[in-house]
Amino acid sequence: MQRKVGPGQFINTSVGGDPIYVIGDLSTVWLLAYVRETEASKIRIGQQISFKLLSRPGENYHGNIRYVAATLEANLRRLMIRTTIHNEDRALKPEMYASVSIFTDEGDLWPAIPREAVIYEGNKARVWVAHDDKTIERRSITPGMIDGRMIQVLKGLRPGEKVVTKGALFIDRAAE
Repeated sequence: MQRKVGPGQFINTSVGGDPIYVIGDLSTVWLLAYVRETEASKIRIGQQISFKLLSRPGENYHGNIRYVAATLEANLRRLMIRTTIHNEDRALKPEMYASVSIFTDEGDLWPAIPREAVIYEGNKARVWVAHDDKTIERRSITPGMIDGRMIQVLKGLRPGEKVVTKGALFIDRAAE
């Protein structure tokens, strides 16, 4: 992992001296991730995670949370989690950056819609639902977690319903 000696250097053999080499086994590596304080209550040991590496786009890796810190990181206001990942092909290296998704509330199905479909007014959110007969309906929703460009809808929308994404704000203003 690290070499701390070079040709011609003096080696100190006294007890407590600095190591000459640091050797590590990379057949398994730890993945450390930090969860927002607002999402910390949803995190449990054993939950599935999925992650992508910046250095290997298009490849997905999976694991399970093995450790959840007891306290938040004071400066970051984040909860640290850790998982152990098998790394037989040595593709994962120490200090790599990853984008991590944690699967919470497994077994529950919630619809998700693109961010641009949601119209916010104060602390209220609404969408325009498109029906098969070419009509639209304004509907209040309760948004949940945000994952990239998608927003979970906790209340107000059923799976399979279609929402207006392009021009939703224009339609909303014209309807008032």
